[in-house]
Amino acid sequence: MSKAEEKKSELLALGKEMTRRDDEIIAAYKKTHKLPSRGVIDTPERRALRAEEKRRFIEICEKYKD
Repeated sequence: MSKAEEKKSELLALGKEMTRRDDEIIAAYKKTHKLPSRGVIDTPERRALRAEEKRRFIEICEKYKD
């Protein structure tokens, strides 16, 4: 497997994991709250998840940097 394929594979896995975790956060929020009128759920958990995703994305990109 080439470096580009490994990078793509890791990034896809990261995306799938983050989507799954985000869906769990949203489901938990919906159980206890009414959806806001704008339809935006911005909780500390989701902000932390986005920060973690960004950090891990950069780590993966640095790992496969030429």
